[in-house]
Amino acid sequence: MPGDLNTIDLKPKLISRKNLADRWEISVQTVIVYEAEGIITRVPSLPTPRYKIAEIEKIEGIEENPLSPIERRRLEKENKDLRDQLSFVNKLISNISLQCTSYSK
Repeated sequence: MPGDLNTIDLKPKLISRKNLADRWEISVQTVIVYEAEGIITRVPSLPTPRYKIAEIEKIEGIEENPLSPIERRRLEKENKDLRDQLSFVNKLISNISLQCTSYSK
C-alpha cells in the first residue's frame, strides 16, 4: 500500500559536499577536485552540490589493488613474455604440420 510506513525507505538518497568530505575525512576542496576529475558525479538538477549515496557506496566498496606497482609491472612483463612464447610455439607447430603434410603426399 503506498504511503505505508513499513515500506518507506528512510535512508537518504543524496549527500551534501560537506557531509561527503566529513564521511571520507577529506577537505571540501578535495571533493570538488574529485568531481572535476570525474571520480564522483554531482546531481546536476540541484542548485547545491549533492551526490548520490549509491554512487558513493559503490566507490567505497572498491578494494585496493593488492599488487605493488613493481610486482604489477613484473607480472605484466611475464605475461607478455609467455604470450610471445606461445605465439612462437604455435608458429613452430604450424610449420611442422605443413612439413608433415607435404611429406605424406
